[in-house]
Amino acid sequence: MVQSQFSLSWDSYKASICNGFSSLQQNGEFVDMTIAADGHFVKVHQVLVALSSPYLKNLITSAPCQHPVIFLNNVSHRTLCLLLEYIYTGEVVVPADCLSSFAETAKALYIRGLENIGTARNLPVKMSVNMPQLDESETCHVTGTKRVAVPSTDRIEEVSLPASASKIFFKQDPSKPNKRKKANTSTSPHDDSHEFVDLMDESGAHNDNDDENDDDDFKLDGTTKPSDYKSSSNLQFTVSIRGSLQVILNRYIYNLHSTTSRSGLRRWRCVDYRNNKCSAFVVTKGNVVLNRANLHNHSFHDKKILAKIEKKSVYSAIDEVEGYKEQLAEAQANFLTIDDFGDDINNKSDTTTGLKDKRSWLLCKDILFLRRPGFATHNTIMLKHLTLLCFATYVCNALPVQNEYQKYLELDEVKSFREYVRIDTSKEENLKNAVDFWIRQATDVGLPYAVYAPAGRPIFVATWAGSNPTLPSIMLNTHMDVVPVDEREWLYPPFSAHMDMNGDIYGRGTQDTKDVAIQYIEAVRRLKKDNVTLTRTLHLTVMADEESGGKYGIKAFIKTPEFKALNIGFALDEGLASRNETLFATYVDRRPWQMEFVVHGEGGHGLAMPHESAMEKAQRLINAVMSYREAHMEKMKTKTRTEFGGLTSVNINMINGGLAPNIIPSSISIVVDMRLSMIADIQEIQSLVDSWIHEAGNNTDVKYLRRDTVSASTAVDDSNPYWVSMRNTLSNMGLKVIPVVCPATSDMLVLRNLGIPALGFTTKSNTIPRLHGKNEYQNVKTFLEGINIYTELIKNLGNVPEQQKI
Repeated sequence: MVQSQFSLSWDSYKASICNGFSSLQQNGEFVDMTIAADGHFVKVHQVLVALSSPYLKNLITSAPCQHPVIFLNNVSHRTLCLLLEYIYTGEVVVPADCLSSFAETAKALYIRGLENIGTARNLPVKMSVNMPQLDESETCHVTGTKRVAVPSTDRIEEVSLPASASKIFFKQDPSKPNKRKKANTSTSPHDDSHEFVDLMDESGAHNDNDDENDDDDFKLDGTTKPSDYKSSSNLQFTVSIRGSLQVILNRYIYNLHSTTSRSGLRRWRCVDYRNNKCSAFVVTKGNVVLNRANLHNHSFHDKKILAKIEKKSVYSAIDEVEGYKEQLAEAQANFLTIDDFGDDINNKSDTTTGLKDKRSWLLCKDILFLRRPGFATHNTIMLKHLTLLCFATYVCNALPVQNEYQKYLELDEVKSFREYVRIDTSKEENLKNAVDFWIRQATDVGLPYAVYAPAGRPIFVATWAGSNPTLPSIMLNTHMDVVPVDEREWLYPPFSAHMDMNGDIYGRGTQDTKDVAIQYIEAVRRLKKDNVTLTRTLHLTVMADEESGGKYGIKAFIKTPEFKALNIGFALDEGLASRNETLFATYVDRRPWQMEFVVHGEGGHGLAMPHESAMEKAQRLINAVMSYREAHMEKMKTKTRTEFGGLTSVNINMINGGLAPNIIPSSISIVVDMRLSMIADIQEIQSLVDSWIHEAGNNTDVKYLRRDTVSASTAVDDSNPYWVSMRNTLSNMGLKVIPVVCPATSDMLVLRNLGIPALGFTTKSNTIPRLHGKNEYQNVKTFLEGINIYTELIKNLGNVPEQQKI
């Protein structure tokens, strides 16, 4: 008996699959490969790319890795998007101005259905496309749009690469799995899921930060002779104000970072590398760009470039600016083929068994030369580059990392800083560990100390007696507590104090404000070691509750006789990080109002829809607060960052409510954080808060978590001898400091309201402010330079003469 069978058909299968793949690509789902073009990174699926191009398939398989990154040189981002649309959907509408570049790129990449396409000039143009793989009903027609008629064949033959394009194998230790290690991490949101390996030597870096940078490509004609090369990338050369070599490319400026004498390779990194943490770099040989990576995170350097042009200090060739002729005939001679490596390439892992940081994986940085003439020749060149890059990656990962910042990890100051950061003082139970740390520090320096706990949390005080203890003393204040952190958002564990290849130490508290505390104690250590005597007594105080308002810290401490006995005449506390060389001194804090609103409404089962539910009231309250916030955001757009302190800010930082998915909450809590400007009227602000309550409706309560109505200011003119001493000290060191309103709130608000002059100050110049944010960091050189600054500052503040009474 014949068994019945059923034939099942998926309607619109092809269209559904195409749309599905396109949707996955747009949402970044299951993508396992990145294609880069014109400074843009697009994540795609290897399987579709391999199916669409036998050339790309061979390229991917020739150097396997987990997430390959292929750079398409001399291909615009627009052309790449058109090609991907064709690959993912089977058709594409190509604008007339892109037709030529699209055709040349598709032919060079051997895209199926397009590899036999003629030159753009000879392309036939029709009103629609005949796509054999799609039904006519499934074809997207665009009225009035010209479409390219693409010749198709039933079967496309595989394109074989030259003999030198055979797969590259590295001998691996079978006992160790493949691992990835992050080398240079881009701050760009486009490339946060894969890594780029820096193949260049990091020694001998040039740190000329007066200009800035961009990227470039490597382009040859149909021959391997470099003497026939004519630059089309606008690569120009100049010098910095310090006389260091720089390159100009695509409206950016780069500093010469390192040079490889054997091969003549030069690595250039953006001049905003330190100011803006820009990780963009290019690699050149002679006047040719071989590689580029990472996007810029700042604007173009047009003004600086124009200034150099006006000074006639821009050159078109490197031999012109350096004054010598480079033999371009050697441009390709030094590149190695697979045969050049010989049998030793398979024995590298055996000879590096005892080396540190051994890696067995390869990160592909494939460079494609998209030139139609002489395609086989360019494949050969490309494979040589690919082999060299993979080999260099392998060797660099096998050898110990040579880092110019590594030596700083052996300094006692840096060791203390990192140890302090590693104490997780976001948890109250760890405060005792911080106190133990400070007891060891004070004992080592030779300072008497005391620990107080007027409200249950420890307050550490170390004292260096002055020669005239009757004079009002100097208070160097910081806090040991830090805000909580979501470790999942960080590049490195937030309490690891990890230092990366750029010398940046990451950790919660590196900016707020454990760095300042270590700089204080190290400055005192230096002064005592140099037998310096201060006229005024110095008190180094470390509070335990600054972040949550000071209730268990400074506010409780000032009420004790122990605080009064300190006889404070002036206080120095935490300040603001600066993105450039200018330093800030905060002389007044905005007044914090932190309020918890609780709206009550009818609860019950999730199936009901009660009138005036808690959520309805919460929405009205949120809308009222956000309306006020939006108005002040418009005002901030007309202000600079240093002027933000003069405006009132408001944020909704917490919303809590609900017991279960099927229960309507009877109450919802909303926490609002306001920081009042210096001119904000208290009565007006109170009326504003009352109007929010009225807008929410009946049964709305408010609890003030913090409500400061007064914030005194410290004079920043010649009437304040401490300010004069501070200003003159910094000026004599060649530093610029300007007084500003602190947009946040610190312990200084409490001290100033007692009549004690206090200034907020920090030495974090050229640093991206990340207080309370993810990836908080401080550069090790910036940290060490801060100790030098505080040493002079504390010495002069401690010797401010007694004020003459009139």
